[in-house]
Amino acid sequence: MKSFIVSTVCLLWLASMASTAQAVASNPGVTSNEWRLLPPVCQYVEGGPAHKSETARRMRAADITWVHMHHYCWAIVQTMRTYQHTIDRSLARQYIRAAIGNLNYTIQRSRPGFLLRPDMFVRKAALQIRLDNLVGAADTARQLITESPELPDGYVALANVQLKAGQQAQARKTLELGDEKVVDKERFDALKQTLAFN
Repeated sequence: MKSFIVSTVCLLWLASMASTAQAVASNPGVTSNEWRLLPPVCQYVEGGPAHKSETARRMRAADITWVHMHHYCWAIVQTMRTYQHTIDRSLARQYIRAAIGNLNYTIQRSRPGFLLRPDMFVRKAALQIRLDNLVGAADTARQLITESPELPDGYVALANVQLKAGQQAQARKTLELGDEKVVDKERFDALKQTLAFN
């Protein structure tokens, strides 16, 4: 009888672990409410409500990267789920790691110049910060700067990491470098306002 109880408890524990793993798997099983909260382009990716529309077909025909962009949308869903008030820290960290995996997937399969590629790097760096991986977040931001020095996103992401690390002087230098290279000064100025300098 005792072995039956132990076996049953073990099976229940394994089943709960499997359901947790499934919840943070690459495909998070996006709900209809979550689809509504995603950026509009996510409506047209694989699994999205408008995936079979003519617009979706044209997007995929225009750039093969759109075939993989459901992973980008999944990363956003996984990130949103980490903000639920009922989620425990361990599960939130699993979601964050899964989201980073989905972003890595889309970064590897997109090319420089793809519309949402800068946002992939920015989201990845922000998630790495949440895992206290400031070195990884800084590397991610630097990769974006190297790839697209004319865009403000990388400079702001790197300055944000530097501020989190308590390096205000270095963050200011990063933004000064951006002032020299960024083409869209108005957008850069707006993004700089989101940074928390003392």
